[in-house]
Amino acid sequence: MTIEHDELLLVANVVNEPGFEIFESMLKKKFKGHNSLERITGNAFADGVEKGTAFAYAEIINEIGDLRKQVDKIRRD
Repeated sequence: MTIEHDELLLVANVVNEPGFEIFESMLKKKFKGHNSLERITGNAFADGVEKGTAFAYAEIINEIGDLRKQVDKIRRD
């Protein structure tokens, strides 16, 4: 996902705040609590991808990490 430079500067003000790091930590704890085959129902591997709540939490955590990488890149440039 690519965000315009000006928008990324606004995002940088949010993702680097201590309160946001607390929120991210909460997401990671929830992810660990759901990252188990016991939590999956139905035919979760039908298309070769583990689906469900754990996948959704992982995607959110990955997006936050990607935003931080983009912010770091513009600060270096």
